Amino acid sequence: METYSIAQVEALTGIHAPTLRMWEKRYGFVIPDRTDTKIRLYSDRQLKTLLNVSVLLDAGYKISKLAKMPDEHLQNASLDVQTTTSSSNADVMALVISMLEFDEVRFEQIFQISVIRRGLLDTIVSVIYPFLHQVGVLWGTDRVMPAQEHFISNLVRRKLFTAIDGIAAPANKAKRAVLFLPEHEEHEIALLLAYFILKNAGWQTFYLGTNVPLENILTLEERVKPDVLVTFLVTPELTPQKKFMEISSQVKTHLLVSGNPANLPNGDIPGNYTRLNNPNDLLTFIRNQ
Repeated sequence: METYSIAQVEALTGIHAPTLRMWEKRYGFVIPDRTDTKIRLYSDRQLKTLLNVSVLLDAGYKISKLAKMPDEHLQNASLDVQTTTSSSNADVMALVISMLEFDEVRFEQIFQISVIRRGLLDTIVSVIYPFLHQVGVLWGTDRVMPAQEHFISNLVRRKLFTAIDGIAAPANKAKRAVLFLPEHEEHEIALLLAYFILKNAGWQTFYLGTNVPLENILTLEERVKPDVLVTFLVTPELTPQKKFMEISSQVKTHLLVSGNPANLPNGDIPGNYTRLNNPNDLLTFIRNQ
């Protein structure tokens, strides 16, 4: 049975650790096991309970009432919220549960319902991105076990490639973007999200994928004359400033850079670049071009 630290539970559910400890003390609600050194360890069942509670709190329920409800009632009430409201938080939590249970059918249902309600672009921006951010898949943080990460990453990757393939070819004079991950970078999902957003906006996109040597970027830059380069810095293999400076000091094109906040350049680093913190920043950049 998989167990989760209180920090992981906080990250996955959005419920702050002091709140979890307060519920445990005041209501005797979701009492985790403890190690010999008093470290709290939550089970899969307890994590799912708290995911359902997060959905219900967002829908207006009170914790004093939820703490008295059995797990089955919590789950049913959470499902009712997911099926009767357009809450993106409810969909995100449902996706987390589908990942924990390795439930591909449930993932497909949640995705399709969200597309019907919101459209594909808004589903990607307001559901898939927050979900991946929450579970740590985007930035390679250790919030879920590797099998869960691989399972959900492959499902999302498949959806993104299908969505990208379904977009019509851009106009001949469309703006151009080259998308790549530098050497030692393997976390591709966020780059695929940017790929979809740019192509959906009518840009001509050149997707190079992961672990691309800088000389290849420079060659393509000369050949296709892009309007922007797009990259993500996730892996802390090199120091963040060194990795960023290696790229920004040699390319001539405006650079859009995102990734793990700990790896991103701060405002003191000069250069022709824009830092993206989320998909809405990319959408704003596109609208301003």
